[in-house]
Amino acid sequence: MKSIDCVALGEVLIDLITTEEGERELVGGSPANLIINLAQLGHPVRLISATGDDAAGMVIRNRLKHFHIQTDSITKVAYPTSRVRLNQSLATPVPTFERGADFHIEYHDALATMVKAARIFHFTYWPLSASPAKDTVFKLIDVAKAHDTLISFDPNYHPDLHTENGLIGPELMALLTQIDVIKPSLDDAKRLFEMDGTKETFMDRFEALNIPLIILTLGEDGVYISDHKVRTHIPAKATEIVDTTGAGDAFMAGFLSKYLSQSTLTEAVAFAQTMSAQALKTIGAIAPVESLKGHR
Repeated sequence: MKSIDCVALGEVLIDLITTEEGERELVGGSPANLIINLAQLGHPVRLISATGDDAAGMVIRNRLKHFHIQTDSITKVAYPTSRVRLNQSLATPVPTFERGADFHIEYHDALATMVKAARIFHFTYWPLSASPAKDTVFKLIDVAKAHDTLISFDPNYHPDLHTENGLIGPELMALLTQIDVIKPSLDDAKRLFEMDGTKETFMDRFEALNIPLIILTLGEDGVYISDHKVRTHIPAKATEIVDTTGAGDAFMAGFLSKYLSQSTLTEAVAFAQTMSAQALKTIGAIAPVESLKGHR
């Protein structure tokens, strides 16, 4: 029996969001947002990450504990906690990265034990951008494959994340062939394949990698899904947009929540859109979704 619904690996950081009232400091990072949203829905979850041994790291730990998320798999390292600067935005926010601790995630056996016990192992591009986190991801993918753990990937690739030993090009494409579920945004796809294109163009590229489930989010144009190469377009639901930060993570949390309960794809997307709509009404990445717990 699997005792954890989702283990996520990657960046947890401080979002510095500039609003009309001034700068706000909020806990962020895509896998952290995902895990917090899943925890609010009542799922047993774990987060594998790294912060500095500093005030920002303490803020992050306290915030996670507020949502009853264990922090023993979040390493304290001798680098400052990573930050991202963003403007409150009605469109895709433009980030400025201040990286420090986020990719200093060392492999150890306790992480493998967690992944063995998980129904889903989820990670983002950030840990693939530098070692030791990149090496840790590869080892845990092998663990997931050996223990029937679904592998989920958010390809939040950005050229500014690239480092000397980061995963790009053919090596990154080879990794994508091992993924079970991928959730790119249209902007992610453009950066990932270094080209402009339509939703059809990008779906062709992802399907060529034989990824079973592809969830291409299109912002105000909704979601385009390929389920074993059967494509479906679902229009958007959100009507009120205050800030787009974290909307994709809320969407993915809602989708995986329904996916875990063996709902249909249509039901999973509908709930994911409800989650995303909640996030779009909120400044910052953490949506007030606990009220949706009974609907998962």
